[in-house]
Amino acid sequence: MNSINIIFSSDDNYAQHLGVTLCSIFENKKEDYLINVYVIDGGISQENKNKLFILENRYSFIINYLHIEIDNYKDLYISDHITQATYYRILIPNLLNKKIEKVLYLDCDLLVLGDLIELFEIDISNYLAGVIENELDVMDRLDVMDRLDMEDGDRYFNAGVMLINIKKWRENNISEQTLDFINNNSNLLKFWDQDALNFILRKKILFLDQHYNFLVSGIAKSPSNKNEKNIIPRVVHYVGKLKPWHFLYCGPYKKLYYQCLCKTPWKNYKYPDLNIKNIFKKLFFCFVPIRYIEILVKLNKHIIQRFD
Repeated sequence: MNSINIIFSSDDNYAQHLGVTLCSIFENKKEDYLINVYVIDGGISQENKNKLFILENRYSFIINYLHIEIDNYKDLYISDHITQATYYRILIPNLLNKKIEKVLYLDCDLLVLGDLIELFEIDISNYLAGVIENELDVMDRLDVMDRLDMEDGDRYFNAGVMLINIKKWRENNISEQTLDFINNNSNLLKFWDQDALNFILRKKILFLDQHYNFLVSGIAKSPSNKNEKNIIPRVVHYVGKLKPWHFLYCGPYKKLYYQCLCKTPWKNYKYPDLNIKNIFKKLFFCFVPIRYIEILVKLNKHIIQRFD
Protein backbone atom coordinates (compact mmCIF):
# COMPACT_ATOMS: atom_id res chain seq x y z
CA MET A 1 0.00 0.00 0.00
CA ASN A 2 1.22 3.48 -0.84
CA SER A 3 2.05 5.87 1.99
CA ILE A 4 2.77 9.55 2.51
CA ASN A 5 4.76 11.31 5.23
CA ILE A 6 3.37 14.34 7.08
CA ILE A 7 5.16 16.21 9.84
CA PHE A 8 4.06 18.90 12.32
CA SER A 9 5.76 20.93 15.01
CA SER A 10 3.79 21.66 18.18
CA ASP A 11 4.09 22.67 21.79
CA ASP A 12 1.34 22.15 24.35
CA ASN A 13 -0.38 25.44 23.46
CA TYR A 14 -1.08 24.18 19.95
CA ALA A 15 -1.95 20.55 20.75
CA GLN A 16 -5.68 21.21 20.35
CA HIS A 17 -5.16 22.85 16.96
CA LEU A 18 -2.88 20.00 15.89
CA GLY A 19 -5.77 17.67 16.74
CA VAL A 20 -8.20 19.73 14.64
CA THR A 21 -5.78 19.74 11.68
CA LEU A 22 -5.32 15.97 11.94
CA CYS A 23 -9.09 15.53 12.07
CA SER A 24 -9.49 17.60 8.89
CA ILE A 25 -6.84 15.51 7.11
CA PHE A 26 -8.43 12.16 7.85
CA GLU A 27 -12.00 13.36 7.33
CA ASN A 28 -11.01 14.41 3.79
CA LYS A 29 -8.86 11.38 2.96
CA LYS A 30 -10.51 9.61 0.02
CA GLU A 31 -7.95 7.21 -1.43
CA ASP A 32 -6.62 4.02 0.16
CA TYR A 33 -3.11 4.79 1.40
CA LEU A 34 -1.26 5.11 4.70
CA ILE A 35 -0.36 8.40 6.35
CA ASN A 36 2.78 8.35 8.46
CA VAL A 37 2.37 11.16 10.98
CA TYR A 38 5.35 12.74 12.74
CA VAL A 39 5.14 15.45 15.40
CA ILE A 40 8.13 17.41 16.64
CA ASP A 41 7.31 17.49 20.33
CA GLY A 42 7.93 20.90 21.87
CA GLY A 43 6.50 19.93 25.24
CA ILE A 44 3.05 18.44 24.62
CA SER A 45 1.53 17.34 27.94
CA GLN A 46 0.52 13.74 28.59
CA GLU A 47 -3.08 14.90 28.94
CA ASN A 48 -3.07 16.28 25.41
CA LYS A 49 -1.20 13.26 24.07
CA ASN A 50 -3.97 11.09 25.51
CA LYS A 51 -6.51 13.19 23.61
CA LEU A 52 -4.48 12.87 20.42
CA PHE A 53 -4.38 9.11 21.01
CA ILE A 54 -8.18 9.07 20.78
CA LEU A 55 -7.84 10.44 17.24
CA GLU A 56 -5.15 7.86 16.47
CA ASN A 57 -7.57 5.08 17.40
CA ARG A 58 -10.49 6.61 15.51
CA TYR A 59 -8.62 7.10 12.24
CA SER A 60 -6.19 4.15 12.57
CA PHE A 61 -2.87 5.97 12.47
CA ILE A 62 0.12 6.38 14.77
CA ILE A 63 1.79 9.62 15.83
CA ASN A 64 5.56 9.31 15.92
CA TYR A 65 6.77 11.91 18.43
CA LEU A 66 10.20 13.37 17.68
CA HIS A 67 12.02 14.85 20.65
CA ILE A 68 14.37 17.83 20.58
CA GLU A 69 16.36 19.88 23.04
CA ILE A 70 13.99 22.80 23.58
CA ASP A 71 16.60 24.87 25.45
CA ASN A 72 18.68 25.10 22.27
CA TYR A 73 16.02 27.42 20.83
CA LYS A 74 15.21 29.61 23.82
CA ASP A 75 17.36 32.55 22.66
CA LEU A 76 16.06 32.70 19.07
CA TYR A 77 14.01 35.70 17.97
CA ILE A 78 10.25 35.47 18.56
CA SER A 79 7.44 38.03 18.71
CA ASP A 80 3.67 38.40 18.78
CA HIS A 81 1.88 35.02 18.86
CA ILE A 82 4.94 33.04 17.69
CA THR A 83 6.86 30.69 20.01
CA GLN A 84 10.16 28.88 19.59
CA ALA A 85 8.24 25.94 18.12
CA THR A 86 8.30 27.68 14.74
CA TYR A 87 12.05 27.01 14.52
CA TYR A 88 11.81 23.26 15.10
CA ARG A 89 10.89 22.58 11.46
CA ILE A 90 14.35 23.65 10.36
CA LEU A 91 15.77 20.38 11.70
CA ILE A 92 13.18 18.08 10.11
CA PRO A 93 15.73 16.21 7.91
CA ASN A 94 17.93 15.55 10.94
CA LEU A 95 15.04 14.12 12.96
CA LEU A 96 13.59 11.71 10.41
CA ASN A 97 14.82 8.25 9.44
CA LYS A 98 17.49 8.35 6.72
CA LYS A 99 15.27 6.21 4.49
CA ILE A 100 12.67 8.98 4.25
CA GLU A 101 13.36 11.20 1.23
CA LYS A 102 10.20 13.31 1.08
CA VAL A 103 7.86 14.79 3.69
CA LEU A 104 4.99 17.26 3.78
CA TYR A 105 5.37 19.83 6.55
CA LEU A 106 2.17 21.49 7.80
CA ASP A 107 1.58 24.21 10.39
CA CYS A 108 -1.00 23.44 13.08
CA ASP A 109 -3.14 26.53 12.41
CA LEU A 110 -4.70 25.23 9.21
CA LEU A 111 -7.49 23.02 7.91
CA VAL A 112 -7.18 20.49 5.13
CA LEU A 113 -10.24 20.48 2.86
CA GLY A 114 -9.17 17.91 0.27
CA ASP A 115 -7.19 14.70 -0.08
CA LEU A 116 -3.47 15.39 0.42
CA ILE A 117 -2.24 12.58 -1.84
CA GLU A 118 -2.34 14.88 -4.89
CA LEU A 119 -0.11 17.43 -3.16
CA PHE A 120 2.33 14.85 -1.83
CA GLU A 121 2.80 13.20 -5.24
CA ILE A 122 3.94 16.41 -6.97
CA ASP A 123 7.41 15.81 -8.43
CA ILE A 124 10.02 17.92 -6.61
CA SER A 125 13.00 15.69 -7.42
CA ASN A 126 14.90 18.65 -8.92
CA TYR A 127 14.05 21.09 -6.13
CA LEU A 128 14.73 21.51 -2.42
CA ALA A 129 11.04 22.02 -1.71
CA GLY A 130 7.62 22.74 -3.14
CA VAL A 131 6.14 25.91 -1.60
CA ILE A 132 3.30 28.38 -2.05
CA GLU A 133 3.84 32.08 -2.63
CA ASN A 134 2.89 34.56 0.06
CA GLU A 135 1.65 37.47 -2.05
CA LEU A 136 2.86 40.78 -0.65
CA ASP A 137 1.71 44.34 -1.16
CA VAL A 138 4.19 46.86 -2.56
CA MET A 139 5.48 48.11 0.80
CA ASP A 140 5.93 44.64 2.27
CA ARG A 141 7.70 43.44 -0.87
CA LEU A 142 10.12 46.36 -0.78
CA ASP A 143 10.77 45.60 2.88
CA VAL A 144 11.48 41.92 2.17
CA MET A 145 13.74 42.73 -0.79
CA ASP A 146 15.73 45.13 1.36
CA ARG A 147 16.05 42.90 4.43
CA LEU A 148 16.77 39.63 2.60
CA ASP A 149 18.63 41.07 -0.40
CA MET A 150 16.07 39.59 -2.78
CA GLU A 151 16.06 40.35 -6.50
CA ASP A 152 13.12 41.51 -8.64
CA GLY A 153 12.31 38.00 -9.86
CA ASP A 154 12.43 36.37 -6.42
CA ARG A 155 9.13 35.34 -4.84
CA TYR A 156 8.47 35.15 -1.11
CA PHE A 157 6.75 32.02 0.22
CA ASN A 158 4.80 31.14 3.35
CA ALA A 159 6.52 28.31 5.23
CA GLY A 160 3.32 26.88 6.74
CA VAL A 161 3.03 24.31 3.94
CA MET A 162 6.24 22.86 2.54
CA LEU A 163 6.72 19.72 0.47
CA ILE A 164 10.33 18.98 1.40
CA ASN A 165 12.87 17.04 -0.62
CA ILE A 166 14.64 15.56 2.41
CA LYS A 167 17.38 13.92 0.32
CA LYS A 168 18.44 17.18 -1.34
CA TRP A 169 17.97 19.14 1.90
CA ARG A 170 20.50 16.86 3.60
CA GLU A 171 22.92 16.88 0.66
CA ASN A 172 22.96 20.69 0.67
CA ASN A 173 23.13 21.10 4.48
CA ILE A 174 20.06 23.34 4.42
CA SER A 175 19.34 22.98 8.14
CA GLU A 176 22.84 24.10 9.07
CA GLN A 177 22.80 26.97 6.56
CA THR A 178 19.44 28.19 7.85
CA LEU A 179 20.50 28.12 11.51
CA ASP A 180 23.73 29.93 10.65
CA PHE A 181 21.76 32.65 8.87
CA ILE A 182 19.43 33.04 11.86
CA ASN A 183 22.27 33.23 14.39
CA ASN A 184 24.25 35.73 12.31
CA ASN A 185 21.40 37.89 11.02
CA SER A 186 18.79 38.07 13.76
CA ASN A 187 18.48 41.82 13.15
CA LEU A 188 17.12 41.10 9.65
CA LEU A 189 14.39 38.72 10.76
CA LYS A 190 10.79 39.92 10.84
CA PHE A 191 8.94 36.69 10.13
CA TRP A 192 11.23 34.41 12.11
CA ASP A 193 12.56 31.24 10.44
CA GLN A 194 10.33 31.90 7.42
CA ASP A 195 12.60 34.80 6.45
CA ALA A 196 15.69 32.62 6.84
CA LEU A 197 14.19 29.80 4.77
CA ASN A 198 13.27 32.25 2.01
CA PHE A 199 16.85 33.51 1.89
CA ILE A 200 18.47 30.06 1.88
CA LEU A 201 16.02 28.25 -0.43
CA ARG A 202 15.43 30.92 -3.07
CA LYS A 203 15.92 29.89 -6.71
CA LYS A 204 15.91 26.23 -5.61
CA ILE A 205 12.18 25.80 -4.96
CA LEU A 206 9.08 24.90 -6.98
CA PHE A 207 6.11 27.20 -6.51
CA LEU A 208 2.81 25.32 -6.24
CA ASP A 209 -0.81 26.36 -6.71
CA GLN A 210 -2.12 28.83 -4.12
CA HIS A 211 -5.03 26.56 -3.18
CA TYR A 212 -2.55 24.32 -1.32
CA ASN A 213 -1.89 27.11 1.19
CA PHE A 214 -4.75 29.58 1.06
CA LEU A 215 -4.02 32.34 3.57
CA VAL A 216 -6.87 33.96 5.47
CA SER A 217 -6.82 36.71 8.08
CA GLY A 218 -8.88 37.13 11.24
CA ILE A 219 -9.89 40.66 10.24
CA ALA A 220 -13.15 40.48 8.30
CA LYS A 221 -12.31 42.94 5.53
CA SER A 222 -8.58 42.36 5.39
CA PRO A 223 -6.90 42.40 1.95
CA SER A 224 -5.59 38.92 2.84
CA ASN A 225 -9.13 37.63 2.27
CA LYS A 226 -9.68 39.32 -1.10
CA ASN A 227 -9.29 36.12 -3.16
CA GLU A 228 -11.67 34.08 -1.02
CA LYS A 229 -14.29 33.78 -3.76
CA ASN A 230 -11.80 33.20 -6.58
CA ILE A 231 -10.02 30.14 -5.19
CA ILE A 232 -11.33 26.80 -4.00
CA PRO A 233 -8.79 25.98 -1.27
CA ARG A 234 -7.44 22.52 -0.52
CA VAL A 235 -5.70 23.90 2.57
CA VAL A 236 -6.92 26.92 4.55
CA HIS A 237 -4.19 28.59 6.61
CA TYR A 238 -5.17 31.02 9.38
CA VAL A 239 -2.41 33.63 9.46
CA GLY A 240 -1.87 36.51 11.88
CA LYS A 241 -2.52 36.92 15.60
CA LEU A 242 -6.27 36.27 15.45
CA LYS A 243 -7.16 32.61 14.92
CA PRO A 244 -10.59 30.96 14.56
CA TRP A 245 -10.37 29.74 18.16
CA HIS A 246 -10.41 33.38 19.31
CA PHE A 247 -13.69 35.17 19.94
CA LEU A 248 -12.32 38.25 18.13
CA TYR A 249 -11.68 36.33 14.90
CA CYS A 250 -13.88 37.84 12.17
CA GLY A 251 -12.36 36.18 9.11
CA PRO A 252 -13.62 33.37 6.86
CA TYR A 253 -13.69 29.61 7.51
CA LYS A 254 -14.30 29.93 11.24
CA LYS A 255 -17.31 27.61 11.12
CA LEU A 256 -15.22 24.90 9.44
CA TYR A 257 -12.71 24.99 12.28
CA TYR A 258 -15.47 24.40 14.84
CA GLN A 259 -17.01 21.64 12.75
CA CYS A 260 -13.71 19.77 13.02
CA LEU A 261 -13.19 20.79 16.65
CA CYS A 262 -16.52 19.17 17.57
CA LYS A 263 -15.16 15.83 16.31
CA THR A 264 -12.18 15.97 18.68
CA PRO A 265 -11.71 15.51 22.46
CA TRP A 266 -11.45 19.31 22.70
CA LYS A 267 -15.08 19.79 21.63
CA ASN A 268 -15.97 21.61 24.88
CA TYR A 269 -13.42 24.36 24.24
CA LYS A 270 -14.42 27.85 25.43
CA TYR A 271 -13.19 31.18 24.09
CA PRO A 272 -10.39 32.47 26.35
CA ASP A 273 -10.94 36.05 25.16
CA LEU A 274 -14.71 36.33 25.56
CA ASN A 275 -15.51 39.39 27.68
CA ILE A 276 -17.52 42.61 27.50
CA LYS A 277 -14.58 44.63 26.20
CA ASN A 278 -13.97 42.22 23.33
CA ILE A 279 -17.65 42.05 22.43
CA PHE A 280 -17.57 45.78 21.65
CA LYS A 281 -14.17 45.43 19.97
CA LYS A 282 -15.50 42.68 17.72
CA LEU A 283 -18.46 44.80 16.68
CA PHE A 284 -15.99 47.50 15.69
CA PHE A 285 -13.59 45.28 13.74
CA CYS A 286 -16.29 43.28 11.99
CA PHE A 287 -18.38 46.18 10.75
CA VAL A 288 -16.06 49.17 10.35
CA PRO A 289 -14.51 49.28 6.84
CA ILE A 290 -10.89 48.12 6.84
CA ARG A 291 -9.61 51.38 5.31
CA TYR A 292 -10.75 53.28 8.41
CA ILE A 293 -9.12 50.73 10.71
CA GLU A 294 -5.84 51.04 8.76
CA ILE A 295 -5.98 54.83 9.08
CA LEU A 296 -6.48 54.57 12.85
CA VAL A 297 -3.60 52.08 13.21
CA LYS A 298 -1.24 54.31 11.23
CA LEU A 299 -2.36 57.38 13.21
CA ASN A 300 -1.73 55.54 16.48
CA LYS A 301 1.78 54.55 15.35
CA HIS A 302 2.49 58.13 14.31
CA ILE A 303 1.41 59.47 17.72
CA ILE A 304 3.55 56.90 19.54
CA GLN A 305 6.62 57.75 17.43
CA ARG A 306 6.01 61.48 17.92
CA PHE A 307 6.04 61.28 21.70
CA ASP A 308 8.41 58.31 22.15
